[in-house]
Amino acid sequence: MNDGHLTVCITRPLQPVHNLVQRVASAPNPPGVAVRCFGRFEMTVADQAVNWSGIRPRVRTLMRYLALHAGHPVHREDIIAALWPELPGRAGVNNLQVGVSTLRTFIEPGVARGASRLIPRDGESYQLAIGEGCHSDVVSFDAAVATARRAHTAGRIDAAVTALTEALALVAGDLLPEDGPAEWVINERTRYRFKAAEAAATLARLELDSGRPHRAIRAAQRTLELDVFHDAGWRTLISAQERVGDAAAAGRSRQQYRGVLRSLGVAGAIGGGLGGVSGGHGRLNSSTSARAVS
Repeated sequence: MNDGHLTVCITRPLQPVHNLVQRVASAPNPPGVAVRCFGRFEMTVADQAVNWSGIRPRVRTLMRYLALHAGHPVHREDIIAALWPELPGRAGVNNLQVGVSTLRTFIEPGVARGASRLIPRDGESYQLAIGEGCHSDVVSFDAAVATARRAHTAGRIDAAVTALTEALALVAGDLLPEDGPAEWVINERTRYRFKAAEAAATLARLELDSGRPHRAIRAAQRTLELDVFHDAGWRTLISAQERVGDAAAAGRSRQQYRGVLRSLGVAGAIGGGLGGVSGGHGRLNSSTSARAVS
């Protein structure tokens, strides 16, 4: 943004900018938007990858915040508390309004004031709308896990396995790593990391119970990449390695697992239950460890 004028920057100049403006402004439906939050933030509008270098850092952060909560209205007070906690009341509201206006003009050029279809306002809340033709990896992950939960409850194991596999394919890394330890993202990042670990642990158990130990090993290893303290992940990994007759690998895993137990001050036999879509959790717990969760 220079001297109050916004510049639309596209990383792949497949067509002149004025053509993109014309097409978006005249489209009967919102332009297709795809947002990626796992591994790194990416956004495409009307099949064009967006370059955010011409937008101020705090406004880019606002976009990532809305993308994280895509499809869900977020009250302006929550947004201000997350992104402008240092500003007094009215100043925070002004910054939010300017930021939203900047984003609307940037991703929906030519759309009239108050007519945004991608960042609509509902009372005192804003959201990044995810409708037909739009995609969010976070929304798709949640939907796939929910589908797996329903399938698992109904005894449709193959459907649960398929949904869990699709969910985990979306998790290309931690949530919005470019935002570092920002308070507004750290809890969500941890929650999704554990949610993905639970999904992987459940997938591993289902694969093992279905007679596919090699797939179970891969899913259990993914569990432990996401959460090294996942008890069910360790137990399933060892069982699957034993099932395929790889005693050496099972022995190494058992030794590593004992090291994890010692780091938590936990002694005794392997415990815990099936986590993930079955509704419980399989993390190790210790009253002496800040890493353990209840």
